[in-house]
Amino acid sequence: MFVSPGDWPFARLIWRMVLEMAIHDHATAVRYHPWRDAPLAYHVDDRWYEMVPPPPRLNRTFVRAAGAMLARTRAGALSRRWLGWPAWASGCVRVPYHGRITEWVGVVWTAAGLTGVDWQRIDDMFAIETVTGAGEGAA
Repeated sequence: MFVSPGDWPFARLIWRMVLEMAIHDHATAVRYHPWRDAPLAYHVDDRWYEMVPPPPRLNRTFVRAAGAMLARTRAGALSRRWLGWPAWASGCVRVPYHGRITEWVGVVWTAAGLTGVDWQRIDDMFAIETVTGAGEGAA
């Protein structure tokens, strides 16, 4: 399917808006799996919330735009060099929202003919607590 170069800015804008909406709603993850019944969704408090996906003709462009966002990072550049473009990309993207920077780790993947994009929020708001000291029941 032919994708117009004019669709690239639109797809990147949609990704930015999706991540900003996820930040606003305190989501911890976002996924885009075009083959699912709910292709675009984000995760809040153990539930997935469906979002209106981009038009089906933009599936490939939407995935590639996420890969392009991630390819700008050091990890993304290395993965592109090692594994080739556009089959796989990963990296970290910083999204400014209301004066605060939120970090998202993203992966664009391909397996068994399926392609998807997964984002995980990693900023301090959702940091994993470090457990120190002896385990439960220790003296």
